Amino acid sequence: MSSKTLAWMVEYSVFALLVLVTWVWGSELDWDFADMDRLDVFPLLGLIAFVTMWWHFLVGFVRRLKPDYEKLEGLHLTSAYWVFAAFTLHPALFLSWGLQNGYGWSLYDLVDDYADDAKYPFVVLGLLSLIAFVLFDVARVLGRMAWAKRAWPFIDALSDIAFIGIWIHSLNLGQHLEEGWFRTFWLILGLSGICFIIYKRYRLSRDGKLGRPA
Repeated sequence: MSSKTLAWMVEYSVFALLVLVTWVWGSELDWDFADMDRLDVFPLLGLIAFVTMWWHFLVGFVRRLKPDYEKLEGLHLTSAYWVFAAFTLHPALFLSWGLQNGYGWSLYDLVDDYADDAKYPFVVLGLLSLIAFVLFDVARVLGRMAWAKRAWPFIDALSDIAFIGIWIHSLNLGQHLEEGWFRTFWLILGLSGICFIIYKRYRLSRDGKLGRPA
């Protein structure tokens, strides 16, 4: 397979992932959107955010294996916007629903009613992971500033850990991931993503690039 064909397949695979998670989400609702509210929409945003982030790790992995791989810069820039929007709107819709329905800012009570109190740590894990991703995006945008350069190794490692945190969060809270083939698929995504991260860490360490923004 030529590098160009491989790049085409990997780059556009993100759309297959987006179609897949949207199909799973829509099937759960029986494609009946007449009475859809924020609690119906916010799971889709979480699914979209995670599969897009996984795809970013996949592209990074393939690029390290194939130095002549050329990614589509426009697609990656656009995907950075939609994954950021999905990650931030996912909890925002959930919290706004709670505010509208009398829970105030008591996230614990909201989670207790929506799932159960045993799930609360996984909600906190998701929020901490979101903060790590926001910090990563800020550091990339401000990469020329001295503080961003100094903090980059820590921030980059933190974003890798956050990916794993989001995966654990989704496995324990995702209503579409409780059982069946889609949960198995999600397990494969997470485990392969961890492998991508391990290989990334190995290559960065080997090449002496741990302190440089990607």
